[in-house]
Amino acid sequence: MSVRLPACRRLLGRLLLAAALIVAIGLGAKWLGQQAAVPLLLRQAAWLAPVLPAIWYFRLFGRVVRESGEMERQIYLEGAFFAFAAICVVSLGLAMAIRGGMLADVSLRKAGPLLWSAGITFWGVGTALSWRRYL
Repeated sequence: MSVRLPACRRLLGRLLLAAALIVAIGLGAKWLGQQAAVPLLLRQAAWLAPVLPAIWYFRLFGRVVRESGEMERQIYLEGAFFAFAAICVVSLGLAMAIRGGMLADVSLRKAGPLLWSAGITFWGVGTALSWRRYL
């Protein structure tokens, strides 16, 4: 007899797969983008390739939230709020440190992927903290 997991639990596995694909394709795009022998059009396409699994990731995340119970939705929402607040505080702190001359100016090309990754990480931390509080 097989045990079927709830739909949102099965979707969490796909969500992890989508996140892994974003990282793997992003690393592959970074490597391919550094190869001078590769035509420019192919390198540009490689740089845009992580967008597709990112779209898949956020669509799956929406399904996970919709198919979750009321308590899980509350936990996911609190995790998202924690991530939003943390990213606001971090980006404001970095902007003020740059304006004050404490840090070198950073381009969006360098800071963008870091902030995106930090947002996902902060959401995970916020969700874990909420799980501990409610369960």
